[in-house]
Amino acid sequence: RERVFIAPETTIKRLGALLKRMDAVVTNDGAPKHIAVAVKTPTVTVHGPTDYRAWGPSANPAHRAVYSSEPCAPCEKMKCPYEAVRCMEGISPERVYKELRGILK
Repeated sequence: RERVFIAPETTIKRLGALLKRMDAVVTNDGAPKHIAVAVKTPTVTVHGPTDYRAWGPSANPAHRAVYSSEPCAPCEKMKCPYEAVRCMEGISPERVYKELRGILK
């Protein structure tokens, strides 16, 4: 089984079927995350500008949120006013991987 899969352009229905077959999904706070939660696939969601408290997981340990501690986050803006997107740069791959390992145990 592949460890990483990037889906080609598809329909919402097919995306749901695909996400349901996954062991876990690492995604941003967008439609694929919400569909994965709906089909009960564990998720690690990377929240940069979005507010994990509003859009993050409930108390369900199968869904984890990784977010920035930058003072500008969460700003909820579509475009970052800074040259470097600090809220995303402050989230390391190691943090995301640690959360992923936690839900795959």
